[in-house]
Amino acid sequence: MKVFKGVSQFKSTNDVNNSVVTVGNFDGVHRGHRVLIGQAREKANRLGGPLVVITFEPHPLKVLAPQKNIRRIFPLGDQEVQMKSLGVDYLIVEPFNKKLADMSREDFILQKINKVFKPKSLVVGYDFSFGKDRKGTPDFLLEKSQDFGFEVDVVPPFKIHDTIVSSTEIRKRIETGKIEEANEFLGRNFYLEGSIVKGKGRGKGIGVPTANLDYDSEIFPLLGVYVTLSFFGEKKYFSVTNVGNNPTFNDNVLTKPLVETFIFDFSGDMYGEEFRLDFLEFLRPEMKFSGVNELKTQIQKDITSVKEWFRTHGD
Repeated sequence: MKVFKGVSQFKSTNDVNNSVVTVGNFDGVHRGHRVLIGQAREKANRLGGPLVVITFEPHPLKVLAPQKNIRRIFPLGDQEVQMKSLGVDYLIVEPFNKKLADMSREDFILQKINKVFKPKSLVVGYDFSFGKDRKGTPDFLLEKSQDFGFEVDVVPPFKIHDTIVSSTEIRKRIETGKIEEANEFLGRNFYLEGSIVKGKGRGKGIGVPTANLDYDSEIFPLLGVYVTLSFFGEKKYFSVTNVGNNPTFNDNVLTKPLVETFIFDFSGDMYGEEFRLDFLEFLRPEMKFSGVNELKTQIQKDITSVKEWFRTHGD
């Protein structure tokens, strides 16, 4: 897969004969996205052409509605990894700005799609919108497909338990601690990743040393304790993770909560090392305890609960 930072960077020497194009934000690359991209991949195979995915950075709502404080589910690099695994040939990360937002729906198709890729087919989701005032819709594309010279396939919503899977629904579940549902909608585990940094040593002082994650993520789970899987080096470990502000020690509320993980059956130094943390289930909310002894007792209960969870669920 080749990645280009914008349609303007796409090289005309790349083969786009009989191409299939799809456009969207694809935040989280969830199960609904995978169905859409899978259908586009199948069509590209039938036509004998490449699959082109056009996405945007920053997320359009950060430009159009900054007051909504939209947060990406995963860093943009995750999207590249997922698209490659889905068989995408060309990934175009188009810079989104007000100039692009003000482009008419006709100009968007002509300048950002037809002029460069000359597609045989455009595959879009049922809720796809584009162009000034979001006037470009699937109905518009179906009506004008002959004029534009390509077929249009509109993929219907993908549902789980009668709920349409969307990035918005997944964010809601992450932020309210409904991690199992978020993972089901994603088709994979929600995770945080980064490097291990030195903390205040409180966990070690009470016999439960923790790995403190310095993570690069716009979204984080509801504050509390979670069943997690830790990935370090080539190995995977069962673990229990606290996401919070250490209220027992009267720490100040942080702009980004601390992520502290006790890893089962591990000893060693991880400072500065890359670390990935998969969230599996919410165990309990963050609590303020009367003192260190009460905190230690609860931590041991949490560890016992998590070990039992893995015993019954596996990994």
